[in-house]
Amino acid sequence: MPSRPSRSTQSHPRGGSDGQIPRHQAGATAGSGESGVGDPGPEALLGFLLSQLGVVVRERTALELEPLGMSPRTLGLLLALAMQPGASQTQLSRRLRIDRTTMSQLIDDLTRGKLVRRTSLADDRRSHQLALTAKGSKALQQGFDRARRVEDAITEQMDSSRLSALKMGLLELLERSDTQ
Repeated sequence: MPSRPSRSTQSHPRGGSDGQIPRHQAGATAGSGESGVGDPGPEALLGFLLSQLGVVVRERTALELEPLGMSPRTLGLLLALAMQPGASQTQLSRRLRIDRTTMSQLIDDLTRGKLVRRTSLADDRRSHQLALTAKGSKALQQGFDRARRVEDAITEQMDSSRLSALKMGLLELLERSDTQ
């Protein structure tokens, strides 16, 4: 794993007192052949770190979910429905940042598999409330347990307070991004 970028103890919110991006501890990014001066390396960027970890988590979770005939996206959708019963496709689409056409296809698949039930709204027959079926709740629990095992394996070297702080920080950033 690459070393973490050093953090300046100066008062500037981005690291140094002059507003410069903090330099990578080891100098250049591995294999770049550059001096590293003023070149912090990609691991200094939150988006890069989140993207790389997201790939690892998604790949490992997909392997764990495959025997259940489920994908990480499907698990996320079932989890969102469990957290917001009666949500509409549009609400879930916004919450999960999935375009409406893709969401419709996912819901169609889950409905055919009897994991989700659609109910037309009395005042607007074009809109549907969605709910997990008993089979969907069981599938969610099985998928959640497998995804938790992946998470536990990835985070086993972190102490619980650091892991909790990481999750709280990520939730805070996500909530703030929704309001901007």
